[in-house]
Amino acid sequence: MRDVAAELKDLRLLGMLSAWGELMAQGEDSVASSKWLIEHLLRAENTNRAMRSVPPLSK
Repeated sequence: MRDVAAELKDLRLLGMLSAWGELMAQGEDSVASSKWLIEHLLRAENTNRAMRSVPPLSK
């Protein structure tokens, strides 16, 4: 299981981390309906950052 809060913190997405904490405080029903979207966005952000960190091939 992903630790959404840890990933948001590692990515320095502190506003989203705060919002995630508020959502968690509302209870499991609120989290369940949003978790799939947050996880999808985290995967996309991690992939994007990994792609940008690879230097371009020189000719």
